[in-house]
Amino acid sequence: MVATLVVGAGLGLAQGGADAAARAPFLRQSVDRSLSPGELARMEAPCPFGTVPTGGGFNTAEDGGVVAQSSFPEADRWVVVVRNTTNVSKAAIATAICSTE
Repeated sequence: MVATLVVGAGLGLAQGGADAAARAPFLRQSVDRSLSPGELARMEAPCPFGTVPTGGGFNTAEDGGVVAQSSFPEADRWVVVVRNTTNVSKAAIATAICSTE
C-alpha cells in the first residue's frame, strides 16, 4: 500500500491554456528518512536555486502508520511534519513541486 498526500499552493497544478504554456516546467524534489517508533519529524524538501514550491506532500510505501500532521510551503522548500504511530521503524518521503513562478 502506498499513502500519498500532495497539496497545491497558489495556482492549480492542472490549469491549462496559454498561461500553462508560458510557465516553466515543474520539478519534483524529494527527500526520504526513516522514522523511529512514535517519532514526530519535520521533513524539508528543498527546491533548486531560483525556484519556489508550488505544491508538495509526503508518501510512504509502508503499510500504514505514518500520518502527516501538517504540510506547507516555506520560502524555498516544502515542509511536512509526520508522525510514525507504530512501534516499528517506518520510512517516509517528503516531496516539493517546484517552479520558477
